[in-house]
Amino acid sequence: MDSLRQHIRGDTFSNWLDVAVGISITTKGISDYLEGTVLALHNTIKYGPCAQLPNCIRNCSKTEQNLSTWCSTCTEWKKQIMSYNRFKTRARQIKWKDINSSEWPQNVNELVKVFAPDWWKARNPYTEDLVVALSIFHNCTTFTIPILTCNRVRDVRNALFAHGNLQVHNSEKKRAFKDLIAFLRLPIISTTKSGKKGIRQLKRVKTNSVMELAKEEDAFKRHIVKVLNPRDETERTILAQSHEVKAMKICVQEDKNDRRRLSALLVISMVLVSIYFLTSQYNTGVLIDKRKDCLPLAFSSPCPWTPDIPFDVYLKDRPVLYGREWLIDKIQTSLFATPSRGILLTAEMGYGKSALVQHILCTEECGLRKYILSYHICKFDVISTQKPEYFIKNLAGMLISKLPEAGNAILTNEFGINFLLSSKCSEDPIGCFDAAIIHSLQGLQVAEERYVREWLGCMVSTRIVSLDDADKYFIPEDLKPGLRRISLAFVFPVLSTLTHRVQNCFRKDGPSGYEFGDMLPEVVDVTEERVAEPDTIVEQLLVPAMPENIKSILDIGSGAGVITRALSRRFPDADIYAVDYSDIAITKGIEIANTIGIKNITFLKENITSMPADWTHKFDWVILYDVLHDLPDHVNAMKEVKRVLKDTGVVSISDPDIHSNHRDNVGDTNNAGVCYALSTLICLPCSMSIDGGAGHGIGWGTEEREAFLKSSGWNVKDKRNIGGDMSCNFTCAKE
Repeated sequence: MDSLRQHIRGDTFSNWLDVAVGISITTKGISDYLEGTVLALHNTIKYGPCAQLPNCIRNCSKTEQNLSTWCSTCTEWKKQIMSYNRFKTRARQIKWKDINSSEWPQNVNELVKVFAPDWWKARNPYTEDLVVALSIFHNCTTFTIPILTCNRVRDVRNALFAHGNLQVHNSEKKRAFKDLIAFLRLPIISTTKSGKKGIRQLKRVKTNSVMELAKEEDAFKRHIVKVLNPRDETERTILAQSHEVKAMKICVQEDKNDRRRLSALLVISMVLVSIYFLTSQYNTGVLIDKRKDCLPLAFSSPCPWTPDIPFDVYLKDRPVLYGREWLIDKIQTSLFATPSRGILLTAEMGYGKSALVQHILCTEECGLRKYILSYHICKFDVISTQKPEYFIKNLAGMLISKLPEAGNAILTNEFGINFLLSSKCSEDPIGCFDAAIIHSLQGLQVAEERYVREWLGCMVSTRIVSLDDADKYFIPEDLKPGLRRISLAFVFPVLSTLTHRVQNCFRKDGPSGYEFGDMLPEVVDVTEERVAEPDTIVEQLLVPAMPENIKSILDIGSGAGVITRALSRRFPDADIYAVDYSDIAITKGIEIANTIGIKNITFLKENITSMPADWTHKFDWVILYDVLHDLPDHVNAMKEVKRVLKDTGVVSISDPDIHSNHRDNVGDTNNAGVCYALSTLICLPCSMSIDGGAGHGIGWGTEEREAFLKSSGWNVKDKRNIGGDMSCNFTCAKE
């Protein structure tokens, strides 16, 4: 960046760049308010008027031109969405064929399309496109931003590319930043984390050149990179004709950061072993032990070669992953809960790819790390890392070192080994990969096929897997939600370690149960991973019965804090306490919080029936998420909750929505069938872990749980399903 000034002719282009970055900062500044409000609107419809509607299987907006022939689900969703439409005449302008109405219950993006019809063409996330955001503010009644304020910001943005001259005078810059700062200072925006940060950054750019600020902070450099690489075709054409922009792109590309960030081209090879029988066989090889250091890339005997490049060096400087934590959940869902076994992530320079990769490979919090067998990193400035033969040898080396059967198949494949140990692999990398990896592992699959078929026989006979007319196996559509939501492929292999313990509980002379704190660390991990979208769960818990100003929150039975961290993101200024009886869970929660820099959570090991005496009337909000049915002494526990809760506070109690009567659960494979299995291994033993324990487990059921709350002096102010209708949440207050 130091050489940048010599390429810029005059201050007018510098002013233009400052305003362009100001627009980028403003877009980021409104993102928390925009995303939170859209999500709240979506949940209001989903868990309100449309809560009991069946799924649409026709995708009516795509298949039915006549709106009157839409199914009842799509019709009701359209009615509810349009009730938030500010201008009734817009209904005729909405391009319904560009919307997937069947995805309205699951996909917030499809709702956004109603209020920003042309957004999908830009292919930007709706939170990263100011034009889209302004359209939503303008058209949706949920947003209360004055239209005049929106128009002023839109004028600033439109003026950037007017006439294609990329020139802004001092007076225009001053007026632009006045309007942008006033926009972020609106109370509904300025109280959010992104809004506060945006105001601070705008003030700095207003009085300083962004080119100078970029020397000191990478955040401003990332905004410059984004400005210079717009997705809009017209804007790209205008920028391509500017000599100043060309010079800036060269300088930005040549600017070498001392921390040696990973380049835009980055490839990770992950061998994911997620099927139960395979995980059981290779448990010691695939479930890599937790380490505080980054995942090493090291080969062991009998591998006859060593790594050509020490990739560990590139992972030593580990940036903290900020603002992209949600990607971990998306990656995990894509890999474990869909037929695909691969994923490609692309982004412009400076968008956090390096931090994401290093988070996966170096952070214990990330649930993906233990399923990574091998990885490879390509750096644009290190030619050797771009050689495909090194990637192939790395993958083969880790297969040989970690999976004995796979390694034996590779080492005994003479044709493939000749490729790996000679120059043939560099001359013909595709042939090398086929010969050494594909052909070797294909032979391995044939050897195990008999076991797969035996397992499939069990799955077919119990109707978990079905057969079509061509004898191809498939999972019925009505079972997929339950199988996806808890990622059974990697949950049950870990929970199977408890089988021998629960067998003892069945015996007349055996123990009545065992505590959660006595279980293996891996059990803590999978109970964390069961919550796929904790931020969504928190939003669903925020019902109208909540206090307006939440300053103190208690998360009881927090585990390692997956819900607690979501609460911290939602309430950054609140004091949040996470309590659990498991030393393992509390230690893990503290380590994760320290790693990602969370400051407003206090993790404590506490017995819920005897919490600290000075906590009386301390909390605005107490949460028991998936906890009450686990407690051996639920009566005294809820008495303690009432003591620590403020008189004006509320408590949220969420448990799986299972009926108390077995007969009412017949046929509910997705929820009851899965939850009873989990409860037998974890919940019921916990609830019977003391003499005279309640012995509830998940089988306690929603009806009996509600009766207990009412008989214990709680006022049930709200009852609703959350978590994709899998759980029932009671919002209660003191009577």
